[in-house]
Amino acid sequence: MSLARPSVKEFFTIDVGDGVTLDGYMLKPSTFEGFRARYESFFGEPLPDVWLDDRSVSLSRRVINDNAGRSRVSVEGDMACLASPGGRVDIVVNDIARDALEFISCTGSFYVRELPGLLLDEEKVGLVATLVEHRVLRVAP
Repeated sequence: MSLARPSVKEFFTIDVGDGVTLDGYMLKPSTFEGFRARYESFFGEPLPDVWLDDRSVSLSRRVINDNAGRSRVSVEGDMACLASPGGRVDIVVNDIARDALEFISCTGSFYVRELPGLLLDEEKVGLVATLVEHRVLRVAP
């Protein structure tokens, strides 16, 4: 059994009338969920976290911000907000993370450990994992 498939066959039957049916199949692009299902069926265990970007974030993980220099940070009261170039709010966090958000907003790629400010290591990881999960950042290859 191959885990990597460029496409998946979906079978169907069409009633063309007068008691005649036509059997066929359509090739559909493979998806990550399809890969996950084949992996778990083949190996009998869940897909390792390394395949799930937001679960593989650590201090030594490098991430990429495709919107560097175009996102903006604002502060309201004791909360800091990171907004995308179109104005969509990506995340609102306690003001203690403002320095980290400002760094993220203008930096194209960085290691999680490089985030400035007063965040603890696990808070840095949590912040970046959340931004990866919501596709604000992406894990570097």
